[in-house]
Amino acid sequence: MAENYGIKAGSNVTTNTVLQAKLTTQHSSLKLYKWIDAEFTTNGSSEGSVEVPHDLGYVPVVQVWGKHTASFSFLSATTYPDSFSLLGSLNSYRPYNNGIIYHADNEKITIKTVAVGGVGGGASNNTTYQFRVLIWVDLSEDFNDPSNIALTGDFGFKASNVGENVLTAQEYKMTYSSKYKALQYFDNHIESSSLTLPAMWASEYDTYEQEAVYVDFNHNLGYAPIFLVYSDLGGSSLYEVPYNEIDPTGGDTYEGLVEVSAWCDSSRVRVLFHRESIYQSGSTGTIYPASTFSIHVVIFAESLTSEENP
Repeated sequence: MAENYGIKAGSNVTTNTVLQAKLTTQHSSLKLYKWIDAEFTTNGSSEGSVEVPHDLGYVPVVQVWGKHTASFSFLSATTYPDSFSLLGSLNSYRPYNNGIIYHADNEKITIKTVAVGGVGGGASNNTTYQFRVLIWVDLSEDFNDPSNIALTGDFGFKASNVGENVLTAQEYKMTYSSKYKALQYFDNHIESSSLTLPAMWASEYDTYEQEAVYVDFNHNLGYAPIFLVYSDLGGSSLYEVPYNEIDPTGGDTYEGLVEVSAWCDSSRVRVLFHRESIYQSGSTGTIYPASTFSIHVVIFAESLTSEENP
């Protein structure tokens, strides 16, 4: 304890553990550098891309959220405008499902369409897609060189990593800096629930079977927040959502699909469990047993709809 310096805030700063403390500069917090809204319009071949510069000189921690109207006609005709979901995997509530990806280098973030074979859901022709790109000061790779962030004219509170001079350390070596908005939990930030799906399979008589169920976590913040979702998928391990698993038969055909995805708007985080079983000639579609899934949602205070940059 004698080697701990800096700030600690909690219900009892002398006894609170790291998990109990509201803030501790003993460990680094994610520091939001800026957000950038981006979009592209696909061509007649459903191809599109956009480059978002960040000019940090290293590869930062990045998240790209798709902004869209959430809808899944299999469950309901209801639509939910101004919804957000993380790019990276299948999401049946999103108009392009898994047809758009992103990657980052030391200069920019690239968002682009990808060909989707076997499972539908690629981007559409001549369509505009919108995104919010979150860029943190923090590193996603080993890096020790100077960044492109000017260190002059900074005011407020800073705490640096152990062994670093707080007056001269690079921004990414700060455990905390009031220059940036820290990613912080919303009150009562971890919520849990469970869902149950019945047994399901396709056959030569019912060649395509589909089932889906969702659970809403109502936050009522009045804005769409950053969130994370985890599920045990009916087992003992936790998987980060979005998650999907395809049971292929070879080529561009498949016998089954498991999807766990999520999106949020100004009042809820919705987590979807979706399964498909498809009969292929001479082979029964994937057989899914009845399963109960646990879900855990972590909600942060940061808004995805803010009009002001930090």
